[in-house]
Amino acid sequence: MARPATALARRSLHIADLRRSSSFLRPATTTAAAAAAAGPPAMAFEASTPAPPPLPVAPTHAAGLAARHGAATPALFFSGNPAAGPLTFGALAAAAAQVAASLKGVTETARALPSDPALPPCGPRVAILARPGPAYAAALWGAWAAGCVAVPLHAPYPPPALAHPVSDAGCVAVYVGGGVPWPDAGTAVVEAVVGKDDATPPSLVDLDAAVVGGGGGGDGENASLLPPLSPPSHGAVLLYTSGTTGPPKGALHTGDGLAAQAASLAAAWGLGRGDVVLNALPLHHIHGLVNALVAPLAVGAAVELAPAFSPTAVWAALVRGLEEGGEGGGEVEAGAGAHPPPPTVLMAVPTMYAYLLDAYDGMSPADQAAARAGAARLRLAVCGSAACPAPTASRWAALAGQSLLERYGMTEAGMVLGQAAAGAARVRGTVGMPMPGVAVGVVPTPTAPGEGEGGSPPPPPPPSSSLVTGELLVRWNGLFAGYWRRPNATADAFAPGGWFRTGDVVAVEEREGTPGTFSILGRASTDILKVGGFKVSALQVEDALLAHPGVAEAAVVGVPGGARGDAVAAAVVVRGGGVCVPSPASLSAWVAARLPPAAVPRAEAVVLVDSLPRNALGKVDKKGVRRGVFGQ
Repeated sequence: MARPATALARRSLHIADLRRSSSFLRPATTTAAAAAAAGPPAMAFEASTPAPPPLPVAPTHAAGLAARHGAATPALFFSGNPAAGPLTFGALAAAAAQVAASLKGVTETARALPSDPALPPCGPRVAILARPGPAYAAALWGAWAAGCVAVPLHAPYPPPALAHPVSDAGCVAVYVGGGVPWPDAGTAVVEAVVGKDDATPPSLVDLDAAVVGGGGGGDGENASLLPPLSPPSHGAVLLYTSGTTGPPKGALHTGDGLAAQAASLAAAWGLGRGDVVLNALPLHHIHGLVNALVAPLAVGAAVELAPAFSPTAVWAALVRGLEEGGEGGGEVEAGAGAHPPPPTVLMAVPTMYAYLLDAYDGMSPADQAAARAGAARLRLAVCGSAACPAPTASRWAALAGQSLLERYGMTEAGMVLGQAAAGAARVRGTVGMPMPGVAVGVVPTPTAPGEGEGGSPPPPPPPSSSLVTGELLVRWNGLFAGYWRRPNATADAFAPGGWFRTGDVVAVEEREGTPGTFSILGRASTDILKVGGFKVSALQVEDALLAHPGVAEAAVVGVPGGARGDAVAAAVVVRGGGVCVPSPASLSAWVAARLPPAAVPRAEAVVLVDSLPRNALGKVDKKGVRRGVFGQ
């Protein structure tokens, strides 16, 4: 049986301050000198949650994890190659030591090279160009064992896109392998780097050759296990932002920051021995890398890595063992067989859950029954990285018998807000409360002269509650250290007092005797539209459109609307399969029946499209929608 989760609802949430202002604030000055001279931001709402105890072992230290959790304990399973058996914690440490040894010649001369003086000390940067699997894991922990900063890359990207982080980070080496062709893929990236800025080309390292002898199911107990060469206060990983609001920037996380994030996730969601986390996410973002890989291993849980997302493969994993009566959960025993135990935790993005539901619709009745049973076995199904459409959340809850656990996080901040793992109802459309150790604040967003607070606000709160809206600020030990070689961008991102400006607008509802529950209204730069003096949340317009039975996907953006400011525009993908295809006029009328007038797209601003542009995590690329659909 699955172990009971630590209930997020049982956390003690301290309302540090609760102030409401009838006027809006002007933007804070963003130069470092002005920020230092200014006072702390005036919050409309402020709350924090106590930090969990620190982890006993640094999550970046493979040898320490093996000593803590047992060298023969399974750490990783691989759904792309189940016959290979699990990679134990000891074998992971041994493989990491081999990777670190292969870097010795490259990094010894590179240690004299300057890093970013505005950030914590950093070792040489090493890029990882591999698909999720044993070689990728060995490269990640091997880079840390060598005292390097890991720079994860997304293998399906074209060479010019991969060249940016490699060049920007000043990588001295690129590990190539783990399902990525050696050496051709790396050579193409190096050529793109040189063509980009005449930078010194990084060395290419054959990852598969470096890992020979370190994989498989051996326990690695007699391997020479290397200690980490960098203190945990130093840089550990550079994660590049998705670039939705500008060129991708490298967010530097330290070893201490990763440890804080792992401890917070474990405390909030009850991760630990006995959990098997199914991870079919890309590993160049914080969701796949930290939430679904580093954090579980840090607390002794096992991870099943998929080489790529496939609805068929995920369903196969979820129903695994049902014919033998397996229930999931319990200790993952040493010496486990070739097939992983059934997953207890699934972490995915809304698009992945939508694809899983589409695949479910195409199953036979018998397979659908098995799929429902498999989904019901999950202790947690976590959804994040984008707002989950109401139809997707409702259908999953009906299928699995439990609601998706929705959370909010960022590349720069880790997981900030999360719903309860157990013990409290999850309110659809909200993302819960601050995660353990996280402090948040809400600053009223600035408005132009004559603008009001109308448009499409959150639903009116009950009489016993109150509502605060504004930009979300975050402060905690899991925050990134800064943007790589972008001191001005780092200064702009922080308000006085160490508060990180997320750029996301939230609504907070506080009921009598109940701490604040947060809802995400969208990015201030892209999802908060200013229409005729009213503020409109693009996410709420999308939710209204997605409630239409003929709508499969929707993206709402602002386009020039003349004297009215923004005009609401919608790109819509309609459903097939015999469902009545809606017209732009009928969709406009549908929204008009559900939202205030300022939030209604005119019929001529509703465009039916075959698909929406998305990034590697499945997020809709709003810039691509604005440019490709509306020519803006």
